[in-house]
Amino acid sequence: MKILIIEDHEVLRSILAEKLYALGYEVFAYECSEDIIEKETALWDVLLLDVNLPGEDGFSVAKRIRANFPKVGIVFMTVKGEISSRIVGYDVGADYYLPKPFEFEELRAILASLERRLTTSVVNDFIDTVLYLNTHEELLVNNSGKGAKLSTNEFKLLMAFACAQNQTLEYWQIELLLFVEGGALNKNALDIRISRLRKKLNSFNLAENVLVTIKNYGYIFKIPLKVV
Repeated sequence: MKILIIEDHEVLRSILAEKLYALGYEVFAYECSEDIIEKETALWDVLLLDVNLPGEDGFSVAKRIRANFPKVGIVFMTVKGEISSRIVGYDVGADYYLPKPFEFEELRAILASLERRLTTSVVNDFIDTVLYLNTHEELLVNNSGKGAKLSTNEFKLLMAFACAQNQTLEYWQIELLLFVEGGALNKNALDIRISRLRKKLNSFNLAENVLVTIKNYGYIFKIPLKVV
């Protein structure tokens, strides 16, 4: 998950960036909104915004970025805890409002909640695209009838994604599914199998990677899979 921090307090900005990076997040940290104008083509998942920023304030930044990225998570961090300030924050699109000072564990819980929301909604982004699993021939087929032959393990894995809630599998579930006699499936072996499967998925000329890693959790398959 990509997190953008805009915080003018250098020490707080550095601490947050380091702690979030240690949790496995991809972190971008800047002092003010002017620093990110040329970088706004990036698709951030969550914004951590100070309200009292030099130049353009956090409310204005949130409103502008929400207009371009409606699904992004927005968390305000501010010493302004008055109800009137919170109402303005929620009106411009905030998901959460953290009054300073705050405990890092609370921010961690907020980010986990936003990540669950983003993960469960991601399949809907590809609602017009469906891939079909042909159980008789172990083929993966798209809407136009183009097919890719799957190995036995690839077919088992995609079947598991098709049956899983939100098409999401944890690492331990994949390891159990692809268990090889003589030992557990190690991470390198899993990475190789995922890479091979992604190459077959790329043959369908999809808009982006649809087999996505969820850091410290597992994988999500973003396109709806139907078993036929």
